[in-house]
Amino acid sequence: MTERGPRKKALRYLSNGIHQTIDSIDCALADKLVDAIHKAERVFIYGAGRSGFVARCFAMRLGHLGLRVVRMSIDEVDAPGERDMTIIVSGTGETQSSIFYAQSSRDGGTLVASITEVAKSSLARMSDITIHLDTPNDEDREVYAPMGTIFEDACLIFLDTVVVDLMVRLEETEGSMRKRHGQLY
Repeated sequence: MTERGPRKKALRYLSNGIHQTIDSIDCALADKLVDAIHKAERVFIYGAGRSGFVARCFAMRLGHLGLRVVRMSIDEVDAPGERDMTIIVSGTGETQSSIFYAQSSRDGGTLVASITEVAKSSLARMSDITIHLDTPNDEDREVYAPMGTIFEDACLIFLDTVVVDLMVRLEETEGSMRKRHGQLY
């Protein structure tokens, strides 16, 4: 069977780009993020668009770990305070709603962490912790990974590794997490 279309080239481009992006992450900052999540009373999470889907996947896993999670713009709760933390996922770091939630959190004395593709973005500058995902930006990106695809894919993988770190710290297992997993079947 012969393959039609650019799928195989796109798969290679994406997997190589994700690998390169993951390798660019500052491990000390990633550890700082894990420490902050571990210490927080509540973890507020926000992202818009596809970044929002990534953020919601992470929020779900934190809930499976037994952490108190608030999905900003979805869950009705008190505003974040000094014992909480906020994580904002935004590829550009310029999405107005992301900046609004980061500023609102900062105004409440909350530690703000961002995960972004743009290290000097408005969001990164207002964050206490910035995880910069340095994605490839070459001529093939628009063809094989349009509109932030590598950022979103790499971010999901990175956040899944944060879950693994937290599992160790919280002495959680897949079995203990599964008990908190709501299955509707």
